[in-house]
Amino acid sequence: MKMTSQKCSDCGAIVKKSLSTRTYKCSCGCELQRGVNAAINILNLAKARGGHPRSNATGVGISTLVGENLLERKFRR
Repeated sequence: MKMTSQKCSDCGAIVKKSLSTRTYKCSCGCELQRGVNAAINILNLAKARGGHPRSNATGVGISTLVGENLLERKFRR
């Protein structure tokens, strides 16, 4: 996925920055940690594509790599 950390997760503007810049600031007022901004953009891309049945991209459930729900895992112990 290209430019997920440089694209504003609020307005979609591209704000170029070096890798050493850790805070994302956009002229629209959006100010986030760079990784958080990228995560929001990746989540929005996944939602737009319908998500994946074993991910939280659709907002339903949280699964691990083996498919076990994290809440089930916690209470199984």
